Amino acid sequence: MKIREYFLENMRCPSCALKIENELKEIKGVEDANVDLLGQRIIVKSEGDVFDEAVRIVKNHETDVEVSRSKSGKSAGYFKDVVILSVYILVLIFSRTADLGEYNYIYSVFFVIIYILTGKNVLKTAAVNLKRGYIYDENFLMSIATLGAIAISAFEEAAGVMLFYRIGELLQARAVENSKNTILDTTKFVSGVAHRIDGEEIVDIKPEGVVKGDIILVKAGETLPVDGELVSEYTEFDQSSISGESLPVGIEKGEFVVSGSTPLSGSVKIRAVHDFAESTTSKILELIADAPQNKSDREKFITKFSRFYTPVVVYLAVAIVFIPYFLQLFGLYSTTADFADHVYKGLVFLVISCPCALMLSVPLSFFANIGVAAKKGILVKGANFLETVKDCDYILFDKTGTLTRGEFSVKKTVSLNGYSEKDVLEIAAALELHSSHPIASAFKDFAGDFQFTNINELAGMGIKGEVNGDVFYIGNEKLLKELSVEDENICSENSYICLYVVKNNNITGKIMLSDTLRKDAVETVKKIKERGVTPVIVSGDSKEVVSSVASELGIEEYYFSLLPYEKLDILQKLKEKGHSVAAVGDGLNDTALLSYADTGIAMGQTAANLSVDMADIVILGSRLYKINDLYDISKKSLRLSSENIAIALGIKIAVMLASFFGMATLWAAVFADVGAALLTVLNSVKVFFFKTRVT
Repeated sequence: MKIREYFLENMRCPSCALKIENELKEIKGVEDANVDLLGQRIIVKSEGDVFDEAVRIVKNHETDVEVSRSKSGKSAGYFKDVVILSVYILVLIFSRTADLGEYNYIYSVFFVIIYILTGKNVLKTAAVNLKRGYIYDENFLMSIATLGAIAISAFEEAAGVMLFYRIGELLQARAVENSKNTILDTTKFVSGVAHRIDGEEIVDIKPEGVVKGDIILVKAGETLPVDGELVSEYTEFDQSSISGESLPVGIEKGEFVVSGSTPLSGSVKIRAVHDFAESTTSKILELIADAPQNKSDREKFITKFSRFYTPVVVYLAVAIVFIPYFLQLFGLYSTTADFADHVYKGLVFLVISCPCALMLSVPLSFFANIGVAAKKGILVKGANFLETVKDCDYILFDKTGTLTRGEFSVKKTVSLNGYSEKDVLEIAAALELHSSHPIASAFKDFAGDFQFTNINELAGMGIKGEVNGDVFYIGNEKLLKELSVEDENICSENSYICLYVVKNNNITGKIMLSDTLRKDAVETVKKIKERGVTPVIVSGDSKEVVSSVASELGIEEYYFSLLPYEKLDILQKLKEKGHSVAAVGDGLNDTALLSYADTGIAMGQTAANLSVDMADIVILGSRLYKINDLYDISKKSLRLSSENIAIALGIKIAVMLASFFGMATLWAAVFADVGAALLTVLNSVKVFFFKTRVT
């Protein structure tokens, strides 16, 4: 299966997008499909290319929507609509001020022409959908409402409603596009140009053109386009745009610099260690862009709700027309209104019932908050993950690199069986060279002449390697038990992590390492507990080490000496008891835990690539407290979506009631419908400009 991406132009109809998505999923060989209305994309997971089928399906529902294999960057034009609007206003003014007597029908002809010019695509789409059994959507509602207006000779209102519906769609699409750009602009990590050094020349290229090995000059105030190695001398970088942390980070010559960093003291030179597409910032932007594919339960509910909502309002409109009319006909209801008046009320009801604003209200609110999270250095892979965070009442923490900094140093070495301390450390360094665990960093300065073959990582225990027929190991107490190696003097220092170096079946040395808590770990755990969430440590380290960390953090529940599958057992037991569980980790041995948790959270910049891929949320930087920020953003997103739903439904219900009592016109209905959609857009992007308190 391969993920394929096709691009859309002028796709504005949420309910049509849903129908297109469902039909794409029915194509043979398609495993999944998603229509991203915000990103104007179709994402399909399929065995083969389904572009032609996608074009056919889209054209069946939206005749004026274009589908292409590449993004054109074009947007819908306004000139034609502005001209038609100008003509409409002139004709409307003349019809109200200039009486043509027996030739007044000319005005009606003009209105009908304007109606056809602006509404032909809506009418055509409604007819095609009707033929295919898709009745209840906004095209159907607008077609019935405006044709009904023509039937009762309300020509100017029929043309006006269709015209302003068309203009409203364009304004709504532009507002959504602008809001999406606002969200992406606030998470813009890369300067628009990269300065590549070619010999004695400096060539300006697009960031996308940077490849591994390029030497890039980054000027003051610019951001690094790719992950790189600092070629210049020690420099302090502002990494707030990528990690959300305000304190500058000092980088030594030859050390790694994450893309999105800005030098604080003049220009620096960087050697690219990745192509642009593989760099951190590129992946972040890709995650944000792909986030709308993972829909929240609330969004799915609104989509299902709209399937029932639209037919219900159609039947209510019919009831508004015929019930008062028949009551009046049989003398059970006294009113001066005639049948045309009742029809008019029903038409107003149909126009205001258009579900566009309602279907836009939820996805845009989540997308906005995903942008807010990204600005803080929290990458959320979808609205569904942001939605579930607030419901997690347990958090399982890996210890090393998560609660602690994962920056180890050798504190003590004990050599045995004829080996020197230098030999023990060099053997350890040669083996740990092949490990992705943070502990490996403690041995980078002890490399010697040992060269091992047939190296294997033993999950949860250590590493194995061979040289000259001998088998060497480095690992924890579980490794000793696995090898049936006994030691009378097991490490007993509570604050140290103890590793054993073993040759065949003999211990050649013991190495004691220290690690320190993250600066904000105590505060983070305290706040988590105040939220009513239970923190739990699940670690592969010894009882002494884990209990010491748990005591410092005030965590009552902890588990030690665990293999990866044993961590899963603890997770499963909690879920069986009805708990919603989040898991936080950073290493390869955490991937299964992150994958099976209700919400998997990886600590990003130190995390193994696989754990980032398996996680639902990635936290960049070293601030553990971002977990509490994540809870706050989750609550905000749900509150914002509730506000948007209230705005959309509130306006619609108000105009519906007004139409029932004859207090609303078709003008009011179409302006209220467009206004509701625009208000939900504006309400969504407010999160970037106003700080709101979470309760």
